[in-house]
Amino acid sequence: MTHVHVVYAHPSEQGFTREVLGAFLSGLDEAGLTYTLSDLYAMDFRSELTRAEYERESGHRTDVPVPEDIAAEHAKLAAADVWVFLYPVWWADCPARLKGWFDRVWTVGFAYKPAGVCVARKALVLCTAGYSIADLEASGATRR
Repeated sequence: MTHVHVVYAHPSEQGFTREVLGAFLSGLDEAGLTYTLSDLYAMDFRSELTRAEYERESGHRTDVPVPEDIAAEHAKLAAADVWVFLYPVWWADCPARLKGWFDRVWTVGFAYKPAGVCVARKALVLCTAGYSIADLEASGATRR
């Protein structure tokens, strides 16, 4: 059976991005797939690297353990067949909390060498935007 891990980053309990998450998770349920969810705002995920984390990463110190919250994220990713990232586009980028998630979770020895590398079999990125196509076209954001 396919197992999906969803990393979700939006601070509001309401709105379009939350509706997309609900619809996506319902679709997984309907398809009979299992999933785990890292709702970064609900988890109050700390996005800043500590000095110790920075020194571990910059020194490629795979002998130094990662913090518990990062080990938990590693376990969710390693157990999944598919990784999904769902977030709004803010100022042409992802929310800072998600950027911090990548900074802290993509660790040496897990996401890149010198040690073993964890790789998704499949990944999906779902980004929501706060404007309609008509508004984006009117502003010139979609000029070709």
